[in-house]
Amino acid sequence: MRHPARSQNPGTKGRTSDNGRRRSRPAILTPSRLAHCHATPADGPSLTVIFDAYRVLANYARDSIVSIEDISEFVHEQHQHVLAGEFDKLLTPKEDVYPIDDAAVRRRLGLP
Repeated sequence: MRHPARSQNPGTKGRTSDNGRRRSRPAILTPSRLAHCHATPADGPSLTVIFDAYRVLANYARDSIVSIEDISEFVHEQHQHVLAGEFDKLLTPKEDVYPIDDAAVRRRLGLP
């Protein structure tokens, strides 16, 4: 049985509203769909940028992510220190200040 809100034409890739008009929704890009798509400048700059961005993200996910670790317990512990006002117990990265001596660059960045 078909869902009454779904379009009867599977090629529309959208749902119909109460008045029967097609509502648009973004297409979902998957690696298999992307493999069959070849965006060119003639397709429009937006489409080309989307495919390029997707390829960059896919490459990053495949080649650059070494591992993913669940740090929920650590975050919970750190939050407890914040709630207790124990800021000296927080584990934070060391920050080095990058001095900007050029006055023009400081103005462009909105720094005093």
